[in-house]
Amino acid sequence: VYNATDSRLSAVPSVLTGTKGVSYGFSPDLSDHFPDDDSLYTKGPREHPRQLYYSLYSASDSVCEIASGTQRLKLDRSHLPGWHNALNLVAVYALIAELFGKQEPQLFTGLKPPYGRGEAIKVGGSKLTLQLVKNPNGFRTAMNVEPSKPALIVINDLIADGRDVSWLWDVDVSSLGERQSVSV
Repeated sequence: VYNATDSRLSAVPSVLTGTKGVSYGFSPDLSDHFPDDDSLYTKGPREHPRQLYYSLYSASDSVCEIASGTQRLKLDRSHLPGWHNALNLVAVYALIAELFGKQEPQLFTGLKPPYGRGEAIKVGGSKLTLQLVKNPNGFRTAMNVEPSKPALIVINDLIADGRDVSWLWDVDVSSLGERQSVSV
């Protein structure tokens, strides 16, 4: 199971021998929600695979719709904020459907992100969403999860996370100017 809408994985089918490759990704209509690192340096439309076994067709705050062949399924994503998590849900669904033949949407009800990857926590009376980022694309994606809310950015260059934080120079932070401000 591989993300065929990731240009760096487009060669996966050609290197598989004796193994079935199962593609997943997002509908071309959703491309604006999934910027890739290449779009930092190039403009214009990006290539999209002609056929996906499993495709993110649409998403709201509580549901994402997956197309698989002629079938359309709606999966609960009420605890999984952000477009990236909708696509992650498609990947999980594709893997389970291929391994176990199960296509039961209720299996996915109530899934929550792991610590720091969109996890909601309460501090005092406020709800905060933690978004761990490690590259420019992840940063841009995380900034679009709750774009109307204030953001606190903490940068860590401890050894476990890698001492080189120069990737931050490639991050487009213009959306920060559109967020509401909060006095502390």
